[in-house]
Amino acid sequence: MYLKEIALAVFDGIVSIPVDLAYGVRRTYEDFGGSGNAARHNNAAENKRVATIIENAIKFANSDTGPVTKILKIILKEFYQDIPDELIEKAAKKAGIGATYMGSRVATQAALVNLIAKKLTAQITAKVIAKRLAKLSVGFALGALIIQGLIEKASESANRLRLTHPKIYQKLKNQNLDMAYFLVEDSMSKTMAAIKMKSGNPDKFNKMLQEIENEILAD
Repeated sequence: MYLKEIALAVFDGIVSIPVDLAYGVRRTYEDFGGSGNAARHNNAAENKRVATIIENAIKFANSDTGPVTKILKIILKEFYQDIPDELIEKAAKKAGIGATYMGSRVATQAALVNLIAKKLTAQITAKVIAKRLAKLSVGFALGALIIQGLIEKASESANRLRLTHPKIYQKLKNQNLDMAYFLVEDSMSKTMAAIKMKSGNPDKFNKMLQEIENEILAD
């Protein structure tokens, strides 16, 4: 189903290798104390966290216990929170959710979030794994630098989330998921942009809501 997306992920993984190597060189320099002891200790803690996150992302790829699904549910709950009931019901009908849920806003929203999170997890996990395997197919020495670059990207992704969506960042951090956000950042960029405009520009948010749902629930 996602062969085109996976092929693009592999291509993107190969093309971005030089960038990852640059990130890896910078982080390795910091790991050896080039930027001071504080940066070195911070990197050491992040290294352990990201290693566990990647392992769990693959081990629990399409499971509710995996980091990708957990992050998606937090984001989607925020996405659908406080929007009118009729929009929730419309989205639920589009998703094919049975009438059993339609009597309760809470139950309908939860069912919608679970369904979309499951669908997105399958897509994102397939692309992430394809992209990472393409990068790790290089030699051992370069592979080590690419892993360092990957950890650096995870750290920067978490910092971007902290600045742009502090509420979601804190929820992820409370579950030790902030360093895993990079796994979904690209795929959820449109949803995150919509969340930002929900209170400031509701008309534009509603338009983006429909566009996002049409993309996700198209098949």
